[in-house]
Amino acid sequence: MLALLLALIVVPPFTDAADGGAREGQVVQAPAPKRDLRIAILPDRTTGRDWGLPYLDAAVEDLNRLKPDAVFCVGDLIQGYTRRPEVWQSQMNAYLTRVKALDMPWYPTAGNHDVIAGTRDPSDRRFAELYRREVGPLWYAVDLDRLTAIVLYSDENLDDRSITLGDEQFAWLKGQLDRAKSRNVPSILLMHRPLWRYRDVGWDDRVHPLLAPAGTVAVIAGHFHSMQRDPDRDGVQYHILGTCGGAIDQHPLTGQLQHISMLDLKDGSAEVWHQFAGATLPGDFIVAEDQERAFKLKRDEKTVVISGSLPEPGANGLRDAPLSVTISNPMDQPITALVYLRDGSGEEWIVPGEPAVSRTPRDTHNPAVTDLDTPITIDPVTPIAIAPRAKATIPLTVDCPALNDPLRAPEAVVALSFTDSKGRTVPVAVRRRLPIARTLPALVPMPLEEWEWTPYATDDAPPTVTAERSGESLVLTVRVPDDRIAESFPAATKRRDRATNPLVDAMAIRLHGAGEPAAWTWEPSTASVLGAPNGPTFERVPATDGWAARCTIPAALMNGVTAINVGVADNDDTFHTQWRWLSPSDLPAALDPNQR
Repeated sequence: MLALLLALIVVPPFTDAADGGAREGQVVQAPAPKRDLRIAILPDRTTGRDWGLPYLDAAVEDLNRLKPDAVFCVGDLIQGYTRRPEVWQSQMNAYLTRVKALDMPWYPTAGNHDVIAGTRDPSDRRFAELYRREVGPLWYAVDLDRLTAIVLYSDENLDDRSITLGDEQFAWLKGQLDRAKSRNVPSILLMHRPLWRYRDVGWDDRVHPLLAPAGTVAVIAGHFHSMQRDPDRDGVQYHILGTCGGAIDQHPLTGQLQHISMLDLKDGSAEVWHQFAGATLPGDFIVAEDQERAFKLKRDEKTVVISGSLPEPGANGLRDAPLSVTISNPMDQPITALVYLRDGSGEEWIVPGEPAVSRTPRDTHNPAVTDLDTPITIDPVTPIAIAPRAKATIPLTVDCPALNDPLRAPEAVVALSFTDSKGRTVPVAVRRRLPIARTLPALVPMPLEEWEWTPYATDDAPPTVTAERSGESLVLTVRVPDDRIAESFPAATKRRDRATNPLVDAMAIRLHGAGEPAAWTWEPSTASVLGAPNGPTFERVPATDGWAARCTIPAALMNGVTAINVGVADNDDTFHTQWRWLSPSDLPAALDPNQR
């Protein structure tokens, strides 16, 4: 029934191949427009969770008012990366039911999240075939009245790593470019990944030389969740779109915004422009050089380094506890730095010069990993300027009242601002957790935290670990309030990195002493223990919510141990595995003297 519903939603009706899926390489005849040609393009929706759907709803309303001749997309319609077809179908149905409300034809593009399986197995083609049956072909062309739109498939290998353009699809592309030229109309190329950015595609030598002679005016992709216009080449525009309901974590002036894009074709020339609520944006709203500046500040872990650690406040609280933040400016222009705790204020971002507000901080807040009501405070920090290629250290003074419960890891935001090529001030939010020097007490449930910030954190409440002595042994009990327990399957037991990046839920123990830490990882679904022999013993224990396990560490293993770390891996049947730990990796929890 669901498959029938999805099939009824798809516009236009594609021709099926003999196997029942959509026939690759077909050409779809679109209705002739009644005026100068305008097409709209929807960017990525993936990882947006349900909070992202209102952006897609708003985009559909906008498009019905703007009335383009057709609507395309650049793929990643769903979160995907699942091992469950029913999850895939549910997510796809949420997308397709919305684009069904468009008053004009809609033409899809397959993204990596739409076709790659959570098994991480390139031979697992279930979701690529589901896409062909329920959505459309993986590559095809559309003949509009004065334009040929060529939709490419950028994930042929289904492995998320080796990105190529296979001989079959490349030969078909050459034929479509020739056909567009024979129609005497311009052409555009649409794809999910920007294939011109991948070396193995050979874009510069194989593809780009074909475009201008064939009348191609624009190449448009998505995938990066950051809008930018790359330099034009031989009269061909290159654009990367942002998101429309997808996950982002930065200010719109870094290229991250919820938007729709338009391509207007007049007398053979193309103009690409963008719009979000209340504003229209030119195609060069964010240019590549400014995007690269933002990436330099955000991506390098060495740009922002926190030194020191906070002791547990406990019954005495904290008064004037010292920390410091060292900021290295990797750019050839000065930056301004400001440090503050995320406390719920400033939950909207204003775009200077545009009638627009970004709600990214509020939309993406995850209460499971960040406490906006943290009891700690830091003394106000005056913004400081940091010269090009220089570094500066900002001292932090932390206070906290007396606490009965363990302190949750606070989220600090280091706001690094620079002036872009248009003279605008661009803030880049770099998120860091303040490290806490944990001690593992007896019989106190201690939270396991996300010490390294990631947008892939789940909404599950933090696991806990409780320690107690049993004779000469140390017994650790973890309780994991997980809404979906990932069970084992054949590929999960064959991966070499099971201890660090498991495909199933897991528990990890690290014992620290004079030498290298001793480490074991246990998988509740397989009862497998990864690590040196004669290690701790693990067992499942009853749980009313999620799962729970007990680890018993005999006295012989505790000899010389001064610190410990305990981690829980949460997979949720997806491509990504999230770890939460008792302590930061470089600051293992000290053992209470009574526990040694």
